[in-house]
Amino acid sequence: MVLAQQERAGRYHFEKCEAKATQAQSGYALTAIKNIVPAGDHADAFLVPAMADGSMALFLVERSAAGVSTRGYRTQDGSRAADLLCNNAPATLVTKDGLTALTHAIDIGIAAACAEAVGVMDKTMAITVDYMNTRKQFGVLISNTSSATTSAS
Repeated sequence: MVLAQQERAGRYHFEKCEAKATQAQSGYALTAIKNIVPAGDHADAFLVPAMADGSMALFLVERSAAGVSTRGYRTQDGSRAADLLCNNAPATLVTKDGLTALTHAIDIGIAAACAEAVGVMDKTMAITVDYMNTRKQFGVLISNTSSATTSAS
């Protein structure tokens, strides 16, 4: 399951939501176009914010449901994303307080991305120091940073 919250008109303002959910006989019917859904062409289900009764709520939409389609593509960093189209697709209400839940989830996602970036930078620094301690130019080590290794750790 992936979060499908980005809309073209929202311009990265997640609180702006044009998707609509209306009460149906067995739950809700959701109509939405969501863009840049991470791994959206491989997901089995989507967590979709949509307006219901005047406020943002979160809904679970199954990929196999009637009225659901995706258009997958490769992103600039080589990963996958998709545009999600829901046309009166059956949806299950997850929470009526969608904006609060979405804000919390986005905050956690930002913290996780930052933690991953710090880990990548730490590993890159360790690889660079190791390379500099073993690389020779004209038979001479280009650097002796063994003391820098201890201070960087």
